[in-house]
Amino acid sequence: MITLKNNEEKLIIKYTNYQNKKKNNKLCILSHYNKNQVIEDYVKYMIKQLHKLKFDVIFVTTSENISSVKLDSLKKYLHTSIIRKNLGYDFISWKTGLSFVKDYKKYKSILHINDSIFFPLVNPKKIFKKMNKKKVDFWGMTDSFKETYHIESFFWVVNKKLIQSDVYKDFWNSCTILENKNQIIKNYEMGFANLFINHGYKCSTYIPIKQVLKKIKLSFKENSLENLEQKRSFNLFWDLIIKKFNAPFIKKKILIKSHSEYNPTTFLYKEILNTYTTYNINLIENTLKKEEPKDSELQEKANQFFSNLEIFLKLINELKSNKNLIIYGFGEVGYLVFSNLPNIKKIIDQNYTSLLSRYNHINKFYSEKDININDEILITAFGREKNIINSLEKINIKYKKIISIENLFPYNTLKFANNITKLLYNIDSLNRLSIEKKYKLFISTSSKNLNIILKNYLEMSGIKNISFELNKDKNSIKFLIFKSEKLLHKLDFTFV
Repeated sequence: MITLKNNEEKLIIKYTNYQNKKKNNKLCILSHYNKNQVIEDYVKYMIKQLHKLKFDVIFVTTSENISSVKLDSLKKYLHTSIIRKNLGYDFISWKTGLSFVKDYKKYKSILHINDSIFFPLVNPKKIFKKMNKKKVDFWGMTDSFKETYHIESFFWVVNKKLIQSDVYKDFWNSCTILENKNQIIKNYEMGFANLFINHGYKCSTYIPIKQVLKKIKLSFKENSLENLEQKRSFNLFWDLIIKKFNAPFIKKKILIKSHSEYNPTTFLYKEILNTYTTYNINLIENTLKKEEPKDSELQEKANQFFSNLEIFLKLINELKSNKNLIIYGFGEVGYLVFSNLPNIKKIIDQNYTSLLSRYNHINKFYSEKDININDEILITAFGREKNIINSLEKINIKYKKIISIENLFPYNTLKFANNITKLLYNIDSLNRLSIEKKYKLFISTSSKNLNIILKNYLEMSGIKNISFELNKDKNSIKFLIFKSEKLLHKLDFTFV
């Protein structure tokens, strides 16, 4: 039996058992959240399709003010609906749903899914049939080697042997409310697959990342599969997995322009989906219209970004003569800094061992214990500054020798970091489009300084086929995509 803790039980606002008479042998728990407090049509379609596949569907929403009337309109397709407070993300929603099924062990399979995807793009029966033949204990749509091997948690299927085990029950009973998303990913998403594999259970994925990366490796200079995956894997190759791997989903976030993981190549999604899937495009279009912020909000974010950018660039220029400088944090922002500062003495990152093969600057990496007391440290790991400073102080590296970028910005540093990361990711995505489709790409911006810093980044990253031009639009970045001499598409960079 799955038992909720007191603080988890208190989150439940309302639940309804619909007592549908059909006795299905498969259970689905769908985790849902919508900021507008509605159930979008694409979610209704997902529910109906899952019901058609003979799943008992438990719908768990953290949209606290959602209409009971709207929920009841789906009662013919639902086993149970649960409204709970918005804490704990998907894992507490799934745990809550499971706790309402006292005899969950009777099911031959349990699907854990969320509303972050448009699904199913194609007939899912063939997919379940194919995966059932593999006779595994659990499987997902996609997997990942980032940090550690895991099956991505937006779609998990657990089969009979594992369902009836104590290890499955204990996993869910051990889940507790965590509000740090990175901690949730580490403890639960990554922990899920590894826990069961370590107990001898067999896992598989419908679309293994290794197969995808083998398909596209000639498009990139890196040789190893794990290195290639640093290019955001499935989000970057969304079109490939639909065309070549019959993917039954597309991630919602890569279609939303204001999202940090937006992929600008998805302007082609209508063409791709109409050609390779049976999905109703209107379900996507109607959803996207409601997700985008107002123009006034975007302009305010743009003003903040360019203001922070100038401070950031000023800092880069001031540090160019510093020969004792260490970079702490080697994500996208850290790499951007490194590409523009030729005299970096060392690079330090908590995951530095996994980064050695990603970049060619192996001799630059050191652990914390190798820091010289005379070195100066620039922290580029936004959001972790306090923890890093504390750990450095333990080895007598004092705050006065640490440059914490968060203290230099008048606005939220994390938002700035997200936008820089998104900008670089968009460039990388467009570069892939250029390679594969022979498109000509321009980045058009009003900032000369941004042009300079990005050119240095592109040169070091080996990204080509992109040109820059200046425009008159204040605080704007545009991606211009040409096919031959014809402007095919124009994308405004949208700030988070």
